[in-house]
Amino acid sequence: MSCIAKSLPRAPKYPDTAEALRDAGGAADRYQLMAAGRILREKRLAELERAVDACR
Repeated sequence: MSCIAKSLPRAPKYPDTAEALRDAGGAADRYQLMAAGRILREKRLAELERAVDACR
């Protein structure tokens, strides 16, 4: 039996992939991609922590 709620969304598509960073126009563009990826990762981690806490 799964402890993870079905309401937990799937992982987002992170904008800071290796390919996206390689194809970025310059350092400022790469920084924006990484900053956006970090925001999404922090949000995802919070969702996962809530799911884990609910299973304990």
